[in-house]
Amino acid sequence: MGEQVEIRLCHQCSCGVANDDWTHLDAQDQETADEMHISIMASLECMGHLTMLREQDEGGYWDCELCSETMIGENSKIHLTTKWTF
Repeated sequence: MGEQVEIRLCHQCSCGVANDDWTHLDAQDQETADEMHISIMASLECMGHLTMLREQDEGGYWDCELCSETMIGENSKIHLTTKWTF
C-alpha cells in the first residue's frame, strides 16, 4: 500500500474526479482543452484511490494539482492513497 497524502483540487476538477465530468474544459479552445484533458487523465492514471475529505478555505492563491489553474480561496481537499513512492 502506498503513502497517504492530501492534494488540493479546484471545484471543477473535484467534480471531474467524482463524476467523470470534464465539461469545464470546454470553455478552453479545443486544442487547449484536449491537451489539458490528456494531462489530467495521465495524472489520474498515476494516482491511486482518491477520496474527498473536505472543502476548505485557506485563503490566498493556490494551484490546482490536476489542471494547474491558479485559484483563490476555497478548495477541495482530496485524500490520496497513492501508488507513487516518496
